[in-house]
Amino acid sequence: MFVSRAHNMLLLKRSLTWLVLFFFLFQEVGRAQLTGGTQSVQPYNPNTSLIEQTFIEQDQFKNLESRELYLNNRTETLNQIQLDSTLQNQLLIEQQSQLLRNVMEVQKLNQQQTSQELQTQAAQIQSRMDSAGERYILYGDGKKVTFKAGRTLRIENEQVPDKLGNVSTRDTLDMQYNDQGELVSYDQKTTDSSGQLTTVQWRQGSYWTSGDQQLDFRKVAGKLSGYIETISEPTGRVSTRTWQDLHYYTETDEQANSTHVAGQLAQYRVETVGNDAPAAIQVTELSNAQYERRAATQTTFDQDEEEDILLVSFHEKSTSLGVSTERDFFNAQYNEHEQLVSYDETSITLGVSSTKQWRNGSYNDLGQLTGFRETTETGGITTVREFKNAQYNVLGQLTSYTEVVETQGITRVTQFDGASYDQFGRLASFKNEITENGLTFTQERSGIEYNDLGLITGYLDVVEREGVITETQRSNITYD
Repeated sequence: MFVSRAHNMLLLKRSLTWLVLFFFLFQEVGRAQLTGGTQSVQPYNPNTSLIEQTFIEQDQFKNLESRELYLNNRTETLNQIQLDSTLQNQLLIEQQSQLLRNVMEVQKLNQQQTSQELQTQAAQIQSRMDSAGERYILYGDGKKVTFKAGRTLRIENEQVPDKLGNVSTRDTLDMQYNDQGELVSYDQKTTDSSGQLTTVQWRQGSYWTSGDQQLDFRKVAGKLSGYIETISEPTGRVSTRTWQDLHYYTETDEQANSTHVAGQLAQYRVETVGNDAPAAIQVTELSNAQYERRAATQTTFDQDEEEDILLVSFHEKSTSLGVSTERDFFNAQYNEHEQLVSYDETSITLGVSSTKQWRNGSYNDLGQLTGFRETTETGGITTVREFKNAQYNVLGQLTSYTEVVETQGITRVTQFDGASYDQFGRLASFKNEITENGLTFTQERSGIEYNDLGLITGYLDVVEREGVITETQRSNITYD
């Protein structure tokens, strides 16, 4: 079921994005002239000193590094696919690595210690903003940032490029704050380079306090402790994720262990449920995340950044439909676009241990996974799977691929094609051409139906083998 629910998931949009942009606004305000309703300013210059950029009020305003601004704007770097668990010998690539990569990119909100003079000037600027109505900053590329009383209300027509040169247009609206000036909710609309719309409702943002940090030093004061997001994808899938117990590494952690990079997530808990399987809640608990710092890779469409911070290992426990799986993900390697190209994994499900070596990850120009090779060992049986030539529709759904599986001396080649999907983004039909032991047969499956747990309850199979056609209609399938 987990595979079915996860099959058509577009990549998780980073939910901490606009928290970061809220603090960034104060930099923009400090650089703008606050005398008119419409402002036209120069793009952010990372070489400009902090004092030249803005005035910062102690305990209220925070500065962001230019690298963090880039990470914040970056869209997905990995695309992973999963087909329904009932489809034998089909693609099964892990999703949790990307889940953490999206969450771990929470930006470091660096508290600045300022002089009394700067604090006084900041207070004066704040007073001028308080006395005015809504104001906005209009950029040359069309981005418009509207604010009132020193708080961002909305950010419209923001152009968000990724490392491959694909540009999405994003609007963030109805930004709401608590009494401490911390972002607690917003609505977001993102249109990707293919014209597909994804919406996010981000709610109940909560933050660690200084009292929390005194009890647990990884509950860093001022950083997000949890939130709820509802993501509506162009495939029709709507999922709600409840994030809890976000813990962060500190400078002390990094001094003791270089893989515990300060400011990055150390652990979290998330509950996920979607309209494709509304009765099935998946709970994931991640811990001991480890990272690697490397010099930033400057690609053709890359923006300036000082370094890449990459997830290289973690421990995870996930539970769905009463079945728990524990796995250790490690030895992750990435290409110059920060796309996953290899990793190792060990896992235990229902007392059965497995190992996996995943290699040669390849991607198309939209960052969608097109191929890989993996070797798994379960119960003493080794299986080698090569997945290649993946194609996608405009919604990012997998429509065709080739798979070669070798196990116990038998080679099975599958040509998967003609995939269609229902209104919730679940696989509705497909065609397989399968060659095994020199014999080829075709399988066409249609009318796939699901229950509220995301499990298949019915379908029609038409199989042609050596000129003989067999039709099989299944319905009311039940599960123990």
